[in-house]
Amino acid sequence: MQYLYAGIWLLMGLVLMVYMGRKNKLYVFSGGIFLLMGIWWLLQAVFPHVPFFHGWMNWVVKIVLGLSLLLLCIIFFRERRSGGNGGQE
Repeated sequence: MQYLYAGIWLLMGLVLMVYMGRKNKLYVFSGGIFLLMGIWWLLQAVFPHVPFFHGWMNWVVKIVLGLSLLLLCIIFFRERRSGGNGGQE
């Protein structure tokens, strides 16, 4: 089941980067975040004895994802406020 979950994260990241990235470059960055999460989950599935979601490694993931989400929100709302379409058609 963990392999399926990692595959979904990776597939979503590729779709965002390849297909949606043509419309707006914001999707390339968000797709990279999904790829990072897919790799993280895949590593957890391949190496179950390594605590990827416990201890300091968990805090690294939380900090990276939190900062990435904050950056995505700032870019999205600035683009939307300046008259851009915010990634929508």
